[in-house]
Amino acid sequence: MTLLIEDFENTISKFGDQSAEYTEDEEQALKEIFELIDNDDEMQPWRKYAQRSLVIVGLRACNLDAKLAFKTMQKLQVHATQTYPELFAQIDPLNLEPIIRKKLFQVVKRPVDEGPAVVVFRVKNWKPSECNIEQLALTGALYIYTVAKMSPEIQRTGMIVIGDVSGFRLTHARQASVDLLMKAIRLYSTIPPMVKGLVAINSLALFEHTYNIFKWVLPDDLRKLIHITKSDMSHISNLMEPERLPKEFWGTMPDEDAYIDGIEDVIMEDPQLFLLIKHLQDEILNLNNIRLKKK
Repeated sequence: MTLLIEDFENTISKFGDQSAEYTEDEEQALKEIFELIDNDDEMQPWRKYAQRSLVIVGLRACNLDAKLAFKTMQKLQVHATQTYPELFAQIDPLNLEPIIRKKLFQVVKRPVDEGPAVVVFRVKNWKPSECNIEQLALTGALYIYTVAKMSPEIQRTGMIVIGDVSGFRLTHARQASVDLLMKAIRLYSTIPPMVKGLVAINSLALFEHTYNIFKWVLPDDLRKLIHITKSDMSHISNLMEPERLPKEFWGTMPDEDAYIDGIEDVIMEDPQLFLLIKHLQDEILNLNNIRLKKK
């Protein structure tokens, strides 16, 4: 499969925010950031990816601070093309559909469009033999971005991630390493976090032991976002009102009706999304003479 696109910019734009209605402050922030981009020589090879519908998502996450959003873009460009380009060699974007269909993630319905969204990760559905941790990270990023596109409110207020770690095994623990975690932390520290809280539930000794091995490398701001518990859901209810949570998390929404149906279909509905990711991957790998690693 190849990327056969006559209008590259329009194709990229359709995968961004589709509200198409921006406030006066948002229009001003867009003007400022594009002036910064257009006056930076190192950003020019990647300028085609910076379309309004994508850039506005980052600006809203940065509270419309154009300088902060631009610095974020610069750092991500450096990490992707210079610091960690080999990470892109671990992933084949064109083979993500089977992973997405495993429903590793769920998204809680929003009775009202206010406050953060809630995304749930089910460890028991993750088989490392079928999905390495880099593929898992990209799949999670696709879910988070798909949720963010649902409304400007989510782009501004972010998300709460609940990790149901029941079923955590040694095969999962072996996926982690200090080197990989340090890379993830460096990338995390580069961008304004969309995740406003992370609660791991149904935690048993193996998961807590694994977390305790690595938590010393976490920056303070990230460590403060993380709460680990076996059955105490108060950390979740402190972050979100009970009427907006499933009963399994001490909320009031019936579990069987609490989650958005077909979110995987939304992610998969246009194959050009994965061709675009593949196109970006090829540019980065070719720039560094790196070959895609085959499983």
